[in-house]
Amino acid sequence: MSLEQEFGYHRKLQELAELLNMVTTQDLQAGILTVTKSIDALQKAKQLMDKTSNLEAQEIILELRSQLVDTKSLLIDSKEEIISLKEENRQLKEQLENNQKLIFKDGVYYKDGDNVPFCPNCYEKSQKLIHLKTNNMPGFESFGKFDCPCCETFF
Repeated sequence: MSLEQEFGYHRKLQELAELLNMVTTQDLQAGILTVTKSIDALQKAKQLMDKTSNLEAQEIILELRSQLVDTKSLLIDSKEEIISLKEENRQLKEQLENNQKLIFKDGVYYKDGDNVPFCPNCYEKSQKLIHLKTNNMPGFESFGKFDCPCCETFF
């Protein structure tokens, strides 16, 4: 892996961490604001119930219900976004960890402690670690020592 690629992974991880903090803070702040408005509306409803007709109180209660539904929606969206960002962050960390353990030798990648090489095409195009198979096909020895079951390239 080139220094440029490794730097790109580090930068992407940092951007994700910042985005995760920003999304969490902004969405939760919006949720808190909505809850605060809901509490204010509830206090108004109580005051109106004490002083005026039920119709006005019902309108306030409907407003409160709407605000609480909005709060629930904001919090659900925040939770889903955080889960998605955490998964992406986990995948990038895993890729970075894998990249640091890979050794490029004789045109293929090897991982520490693994004698079976990985396909450089699959790894460099889509970051997938696909083990190569030994090329035992009669008449195809000149194509290479290994072949990839995924992209069907010989090495």
